[in-house]
This record gives sequence, C-alpha cells and structure tokens, in this order.
Amino acid sequence: MNLKKFFVFSSALFIAFTMVAEAQKIAVVDMETVIKSHPKAEQNDKALRAKQAELESKRDVLLAELKAKEEKIVQLEKDIRSNPMYTDKLKAEKAEEGRALIRDFQESEKTIRAKVAEMQRELSREERKLFAEVMDDVQVAVKRVAEVNNFTHVLDSSAYRTGAPIPIVVYSAPNTDITDAVITTLGGTRKEIKAAE
Repeated sequence: MNLKKFFVFSSALFIAFTMVAEAQKIAVVDMETVIKSHPKAEQNDKALRAKQAELESKRDVLLAELKAKEEKIVQLEKDIRSNPMYTDKLKAEKAEEGRALIRDFQESEKTIRAKVAEMQRELSREERKLFAEVMDDVQVAVKRVAEVNNFTHVLDSSAYRTGAPIPIVVYSAPNTDITDAVITTLGGTRKEIKAAE
C-alpha cells in the first residue's frame, strides 16, 4: 500500500514539475555584445574620448601654469643663494617674495587638484549618463523580443568571461539566445567582444 501511495505521489509531482517547466520559457542574451553593438555605442565612445581629451587639455594648461610658478620659485632661490650683488636687505626682501610665491604655488596646487577632481567627476557623470541611455534602450528591446517570443525569463550569458568569478548561465541551447534579435530590434550591428587578456 505504501508503494502505491509513493507512485501516485511521484506521478503527481512529476506532472506538477512538467507543467511548471512548460510554463517557463527561458532565453539568454549576451548583454555585453548587445551594449557594444548598440547604434550609439561607437558615437558614445567617441564623445567620451573627445570629452576626456578636452579635460586633459585643460588639466595640462593648469599644470603648465603650476610648473611655471615652481620654476620661478626655484630660480628665485638660486638667485638669493648665488648672486653676490644681493645685500642682506635685498636677500630678506627676495626671501619674503619667495615665501609669497610658495604660498601662491600651494594655493594654486590645491585649486588645480580640486579642478582636476571635478573634471574626473564630470567625465564619470557623462559616462554614466550615456550608459544609462543605452541601457534604457537595451531593456526595452530585450523586453520586446522576450514578449514577442513568449519568454518568461531572460538571463545574461555574458557574465562568464575570462576572469569573471561565477557564470550566470552554464549552458543554453542555441535557439534560446536572443542576442541577435535584440541587436536587430535596437537597429544595431553585431560587434564581437574581444577576450580579456
């Protein structure tokens, strides 16, 4: 009698699992490839590189100004030590001038550090903004493809790359990969990801 109950229970459990499995339709998408293949990806990369070059140019101007101030201080110190024509009074005046230049240099250095940090934050904000715009498009495209194909879940298959700690998708049948459909929905062209070295 117990064996009969076991078979009935096992059969009911098998039927329930089969129904649940049939109700779930799972797809995978290579999010890294989709993001890289987004029509705006190349444009965004160029915009970020241009912004970075602009900020680096501004930084270089500030650093050149700072270097000029430093050279002026060094030259003044050399003059004070090596010019035999300087009287004690003139040496004292030049030393005071040197201290003023050093204070100005330190203030300039502090200001430049703050400006460079702000430039880095500005570049990071721009990068996050552009990435968010792409991700919004990608989310809409993934949802659209999933709904059209009646997928209940879409998993990211790009999580496992060389150096990545744990794969999210260990195996997926090729017919469940919607990467190309998402790229097409976005209007992009597939770009292959180079393996990390």
